[in-house]
Amino acid sequence: MHLLITQATILKPSPEQARLLPPKTLLPVEKGKLLPILAYKAEGDHLRFTLDRARINLVELHASGRNTWYGYGPHCEDPSGYSVSNQPADRPGRIKEGGQQSVNFKLPGFSTMFTMSDPIDPQALSFTWAEALHWDGKTFRQPDNRGQVEQIIKTARVMQQVRRKLGNRRITITSWLRPYAVNLAVGGASNSRHLYGDGVDFTVTGMSPAQVYGALDSWWGTQGGLAQGGRLGFTHLDGRGQMARWEYLGA
Repeated sequence: MHLLITQATILKPSPEQARLLPPKTLLPVEKGKLLPILAYKAEGDHLRFTLDRARINLVELHASGRNTWYGYGPHCEDPSGYSVSNQPADRPGRIKEGGQQSVNFKLPGFSTMFTMSDPIDPQALSFTWAEALHWDGKTFRQPDNRGQVEQIIKTARVMQQVRRKLGNRRITITSWLRPYAVNLAVGGASNSRHLYGDGVDFTVTGMSPAQVYGALDSWWGTQGGLAQGGRLGFTHLDGRGQMARWEYLGA
């Protein structure tokens, strides 16, 4: 995972104005710098992130050897998720949880036929292929390879856990798999986890995005990304394997 510096900025040891901090504690960074990171979390208008010491020499970067820094949010961007201007606006598939559809189709790397109304996995009975592939009654989003399919299956199992954790409330999928052209069209991040099949946006009946985020934050931990959709009205979860937390501030 990387963090892209989109404007020349100053990294700081705390989320304060640079002029209020000792100059020796500051780290000027040029526009376009790509920093290898292990995790990040949005805190107000700043982003707190942890550098990956295995991929960058911390002492060469700054004499303190510090690996946790704060950057001004609009000057930092995670190409696979966080961006102040990111306002993804995907459309859900027509078939919701518990819906019916008998259309048969094939998936790359599998010899058997699948049905849109089929549960994605025996461990994820509440979620159908129609939801993951955005079936609209005529077309669906065909995965490019078996790897994407396997990520969808893995994510469906996670979403079943999410459903149980939230009291078996109804979950509506608003965005799951996105081919490249679709991701571009709906305003997704340049390296969005939806491209890989392990990113999912969803709403929960009777809960706000902030409530869902609060219920899942500690539980999801370092397994992946979690974000509030704000006025966009959804929660985002992905399985990138590293902690990422943000809110779609552009919403």
